[in-house]
Amino acid sequence: MTGDGTIDCNGHNFVKRRPADRIDWKYERIDAPTPPRAVFFTGCRYVKIEDILMKNQPSGWSYWIHDCDYVTIDKIKIQACVDYPNNDGIHVNCSRNVTISNCDITCGDDCIVVRANSASLKENTVCEKICVTNCNLTSYSAGIRIAWINDGTIRNCVFSNLVMTDTTVGISLFIPRGKRPELTDVGREETVVEGLLFDHIVMNEVCYQSILLKLADNEHARVKRIKNLSFSDIHAKGPHFFTLQGRKECPLENISFHDCRFEITDGTEFPDPLHHGAASYWEEGYQPCTVHYVKGWKMNNVEIDVER
Repeated sequence: MTGDGTIDCNGHNFVKRRPADRIDWKYERIDAPTPPRAVFFTGCRYVKIEDILMKNQPSGWSYWIHDCDYVTIDKIKIQACVDYPNNDGIHVNCSRNVTISNCDITCGDDCIVVRANSASLKENTVCEKICVTNCNLTSYSAGIRIAWINDGTIRNCVFSNLVMTDTTVGISLFIPRGKRPELTDVGREETVVEGLLFDHIVMNEVCYQSILLKLADNEHARVKRIKNLSFSDIHAKGPHFFTLQGRKECPLENISFHDCRFEITDGTEFPDPLHHGAASYWEEGYQPCTVHYVKGWKMNNVEIDVER
């Protein structure tokens, strides 16, 4: 799929305005079937997506790369409304050798998602060797999201040279509680995430937290190992610190920060955070730096500037 064309998803016909007293996103899906995916590649090899503009997405994912190998996504634009829920950018699931580069993504839900949910596949499949570089990201959820409930193995991925502006969370590896009726798209394995590198990333105006690594303490959200995550040359600005929270039986292992700067603002840049999409699920007032159940936490040349 290449060329300078436009995919207009006609999204305004699939959402409606929410009552003023409702929080999170300002719109919701209409009570009718809505398109769940705009572009869906599954079981493919040697995929190339280049130079395309996709706009006006409804509640649904823009691109889903599922069980694919050797995928190149380059110089695409995604222009979705940040006030629409669930209109994610690019989902990479159970795939290998994927490069996402030189893209500009604006959406209401997560911009780029890397997962390993094999529930729809015959065999459990690793998601690995994913490279995301040289992208601009804006999201009322996460700029980069890794894993979900009972995903399998995600390993050996690089996220570099990214600029995030006006996101709710910059980098999220958040495993919530399992067996809740509102949670869907759940996997069937123990989650393993290891060998991830985040480098040269600027996050400006992060509504909630720049980095959220958090494992819910719940037996239904199974996690085997979160290990060897490196953050270097991260410059983040927003009203909250970062969170590193493992579990007693499954601590986060070997989490390192090198040459990073976190500027903690007074929050006045977000006068209405409860309508900043996913921020309403997490907003609990000012969040200090939280480190629980972390084994091998390293910080080298890390600067923290607090305006409060």
